[in-house]
Amino acid sequence: MPEIICAERSATGQLIEVKYPSPDQDINGIGVILAFTVGVYAAWILAVVAYVCRLVPPRLLNQCDALFVGVRPRVRHRDHVDDLDRAVLAFADQQLVACIGIPIAGLVKISEASIFDFQTIIYLGWLSSNMFLTAVSTLHEYFHPRPWARSFRVAGMLCTMVLICATLYPTSWYAWQAFVLWPDIACPNAANCPALSKSAPEIWDHTKQQVSVTSIPSRTGITYFVLVLGHVWQAAKLFRPIHYFLMRWCRKPLEWLEWWIAKQRAGGRSYRLLVGVYMILLAVLDWTGSHVFTLSLMLFSIGYGSFHLLTPRYKTIPSCVRDKMNEWSYGQILPMLLLLGPLLGIISRLIEAQGAWSLRASSRMLDEGSVWHHENGANTTPRTIPAMFKQLACATSDRSQRNEMQVSLHQKLYSVVQFRMILGLLMLYALLMAVSFFVWTYVGYVVAPWPYATWTKEWLLSPIAATGGAGAIIFLVVALALCFVGSGVIK
Repeated sequence: MPEIICAERSATGQLIEVKYPSPDQDINGIGVILAFTVGVYAAWILAVVAYVCRLVPPRLLNQCDALFVGVRPRVRHRDHVDDLDRAVLAFADQQLVACIGIPIAGLVKISEASIFDFQTIIYLGWLSSNMFLTAVSTLHEYFHPRPWARSFRVAGMLCTMVLICATLYPTSWYAWQAFVLWPDIACPNAANCPALSKSAPEIWDHTKQQVSVTSIPSRTGITYFVLVLGHVWQAAKLFRPIHYFLMRWCRKPLEWLEWWIAKQRAGGRSYRLLVGVYMILLAVLDWTGSHVFTLSLMLFSIGYGSFHLLTPRYKTIPSCVRDKMNEWSYGQILPMLLLLGPLLGIISRLIEAQGAWSLRASSRMLDEGSVWHHENGANTTPRTIPAMFKQLACATSDRSQRNEMQVSLHQKLYSVVQFRMILGLLMLYALLMAVSFFVWTYVGYVVAPWPYATWTKEWLLSPIAATGGAGAIIFLVVALALCFVGSGVIK
């Protein structure tokens, strides 16, 4: 095994030479790490730019995007749509090959890979899969008339998910966590550096003898949840029937609430309470169905993968070994060129599309799962929210007419200050929960000493659960209180 010579001070204070096992430069070299980390964040930023500039397909946008965030759809020139889609598709296919090949290579070489190398392999595949999901999220309209192309990418997406789950399995125990996150256990000195000297199967075989439910850290469940949710979420959105079915099924409670609200006296306590529940549920459904939520979910997954990729590198590994890995060579420049090159094609297509596509906003939803409807201007449309609820309760025969009336009601609610405040509070709550999760994850898996983190097992989830529960209660109380303040809701 190659070695890296470092100068360290002995217990007596003398400067001596020590030898550490060298990580694989083809896995942990600075060029490889930057190619994947910079690439995934650049892909996400480009997705945000396309969203803000209204270059995404209109079907990806809903009422929250159009009426709250202010990102409305616009008519797009077909030629530029095709050019941009082809550029994004080329990048997505490259990442699909990478996120399938990396886990397979890791499993093939698992007997030779050190603990540190195998940890890097897992989360390089994780970041590559996120680049693929980010690219695919903008190709819904491209795949709709091409079912075979869509099925091929979905099969690749599910294959990626299974492979990454398989490579994650050896890391699912507390012993692995210690050997990649705690320097006192992973690499205290050159003579005892299991993170670099031991292979992944050695730790795997050791932990298999101690497998029990309590030996599985909370990190494992969170990791699998984030991984599976991201892939299943994107796969489901590529199929319109599945997407529409989920939308209709999730919005059934809104129809029940509309019927109950219509039976109440406008302005009464029961009316305000039910309208408050209706607005909270509508805010949750619209936000989770919006494209801004999809982008937020991607960013959370990217951040989670980056944490587990970079923390061992900068927390566990000795600085002299890290300096050696940070040296640039031709072999480190090549991955940067290969992985980041296709992004330049996407950037050029975005610039061309931004200048050429019409700035005229679309005046109608393209289909029932699309963005938003303008009111048709009919004189029969009620002007007050209570009247709209009563009309909805009576409109049971004509489904299309009922949908139009419901959209008109939702547009009216989006103009109510209380509803916009509820939606803003919901987004703020989600942001604070994500920040607290990463803070407590860093504290629990990096700052906390080994015995404390081991003996208490699931202590990390306690502050997260307490923070989330308290925040949810505060959000519900404030949201319902807003419905009893002012007269905007009952007019």
